[in-house]
Amino acid sequence: MNISEEHAREMHVQRERVTNEAIVRVAKILNDGEGYESAMNHALQEISRFIRPDRIYLLETDGITVSNTFEWCAEGIQSEIETLQNLDYEEYISGWEVFLRDSPGVIMEDIEVLRNMGDMVDYENLKRQEIKRLMAFPFYRQGRIAGYLGGDNFEVTDQFNTAELLATLSFFWGPGLLITISFMNWSISGAVMD
Repeated sequence: MNISEEHAREMHVQRERVTNEAIVRVAKILNDGEGYESAMNHALQEISRFIRPDRIYLLETDGITVSNTFEWCAEGIQSEIETLQNLDYEEYISGWEVFLRDSPGVIMEDIEVLRNMGDMVDYENLKRQEIKRLMAFPFYRQGRIAGYLGGDNFEVTDQFNTAELLATLSFFWGPGLLITISFMNWSISGAVMD
């Protein structure tokens, strides 16, 4: 093994270690007994420490409408949570499903790909928000897309695997997280009432 191969292997191991550390830190937050809203906001803030996005968010859908339910924004970045409520799913993000045919997530290194695809609604909406690149991974409930964990204008780095982090954490936003947090809240309120 030459020096460059050894260095590449060491960098890969380091990248995987940091990515796994981030996943564990966020999983601990989600299982630490905080209330639902507090845990969600805390988890997004923790993810932001690693991927350094302008904005990180949770979009939730019933297949008819889509809403931004949680959001963390970097300093100086305008929140979009109020403007992204009860939007028509077909018009707003159904186009993202095209990306899921060949990938576990929506990965746009440049939103110009939307314009090239003719998806002007998504393109104009993202452009309005000053989004240049986006990564979002779906979470599922009963086999259907229930939403996306996404980040905009995240830092591109070789030190960390942003796609792996978001893909893994999107799993936690499926039924497992909701059952866990609901059970924790029920247990806590039941203990208080006794």
